[in-house]
Amino acid sequence: MVTWSDVQATMGRPLTSAEIDQSTLWIGQARSIIGARLGSLEALDQGILDMIVTEAVANRLKRPDSATQVSVSVDDGQVSRTYESSTGQIEILPQWWALLSPTTTTGAFSVRP
Repeated sequence: MVTWSDVQATMGRPLTSAEIDQSTLWIGQARSIIGARLGSLEALDQGILDMIVTEAVANRLKRPDSATQVSVSVDDGQVSRTYESSTGQIEILPQWWALLSPTTTTGAFSVRP
């Protein structure tokens, strides 16, 4: 099971106490989103599930809201950040859904009794 320390390792930097709390909450949300779509999480490959949950939470930490540009000015200094795209929510990317529920090909025909 994924923990905030897994997210911290993925981010490559220490998390603040607020980010630890957020990560813990978002891990549960990511698992709920996946479970709502695919059913029992126990039936999934746990390694792939953990990787996807970790990456989804790390992505939310990197792009926390749907703002495309944020500027902060203090005295003579200014910092600007531009986000490529973000829903501001936990998002499971299409390629991750494909990893979680791979399609199996049995041939050109199916026979049912």
